Amino acid sequence: TLFATDASGDIKMIIKEIYGKDVASVMLAFTKTDGLYKISGYTSSNSAFRSNRSGIVIIVNRRIVKNLNIIYAITDAYKSYLPLGKYPITILNIESDPSLVDVNVHPTKLEVRFTDEDILRSLITSTILDTISKANLVYEAKIEDVSHNEDVKTDEKPSFSWNDFKNSSPIFKDEASHLTVNDEEFSYAIDNQETSDTPKVMEVTFDLRTDNQNFFSSLKYIGQYHKTYLLLEKDDNLYLIDQHAAAERIRYEKIHKALNEDSNHFYELVVPIQMELALYEVELLLQKKAEMMRLGINFELFGKNTIIVRSVPEWIPKGDEMAFLSDIINNLLNDKQVDKAVMYDNLAKQLSCKKAIKANMDILDIEVNKLLKDLDQCQNPYTCPHGRPTIIHFSNYEIEKLFKRVI
Repeated sequence: TLFATDASGDIKMIIKEIYGKDVASVMLAFTKTDGLYKISGYTSSNSAFRSNRSGIVIIVNRRIVKNLNIIYAITDAYKSYLPLGKYPITILNIESDPSLVDVNVHPTKLEVRFTDEDILRSLITSTILDTISKANLVYEAKIEDVSHNEDVKTDEKPSFSWNDFKNSSPIFKDEASHLTVNDEEFSYAIDNQETSDTPKVMEVTFDLRTDNQNFFSSLKYIGQYHKTYLLLEKDDNLYLIDQHAAAERIRYEKIHKALNEDSNHFYELVVPIQMELALYEVELLLQKKAEMMRLGINFELFGKNTIIVRSVPEWIPKGDEMAFLSDIINNLLNDKQVDKAVMYDNLAKQLSCKKAIKANMDILDIEVNKLLKDLDQCQNPYTCPHGRPTIIHFSNYEIEKLFKRVI
């Protein structure tokens, strides 16, 4: 016998026996139905993840199956919640009428397809996203997280591209026959040895966001460290906030909301902006004029390869109109995504960095207070748009262990 559970049928207990108590403690339960399909299961918070998709288990009518579209539906929900190249641990149980499941995709009958798969995919993504977005997730630093690796240069900073978290594209039936699935990603090694695929876990405390809307405002500001991190305290706890990551999250949500809603919130430019473009770019931009106007950007042709912009949306800071317009126009002209929601999300990530509070920058107390209040208004104040944490928590006990006051 290589492995055996207690046969209780308790999925949470099985998760604990397979993945360990640390992972089980941060798993979030979810359940929802749309009439055709009923989904339920557990998915990890943003503090437990793997380096591949092997932690994602799909069960259909009590049978483990493979389906890349369903895996994409799960990972899409974690966009901006997990860093690049990291995947959640998810146990997804799908119940449906057997006639809605096609098991004849592969001779092993392990790969399946679903009737109205796009509806199922949307149900999964929205349910998991709603589950993790309602959790109050603050990273808790542990002593074992503080390591000194001589092979790592401390002056190197991670770089992130704007498309770190692309939404996946659905796989259609005529493409499925050409797919090869890496069985290694769907294998479940059961042993007690530390491997590269062992979940990287930091303990986390969380509760429902609806019960703690003033969490950030309740923190007491102590000071600034390295002109990058804000030091705050509450009760016996110490908190560090990455000022740039936090400001980026606030701007991202503001811009994302503005891009995805029809709004008349724009301002007229006292001095219209002239922009020269290549002839083919002008032609493409004229085709996108309705889209530009929906964003609050009103422009007209001025000569063969010049446009005049007369109004811009109010979320563009005054004095930075040219820089923002260049990025917006470049995105509209060169983005090949058909899904506008994906394009707007990528654009919001790109623009959120502009004019945000930077690292290595002094910050006034009044700016800190504004930052904390704005974080309380965010849907996900715990990570930047690229999945890095905005806030880290140190307990008094962990600090006293570092100073050898306790064993």
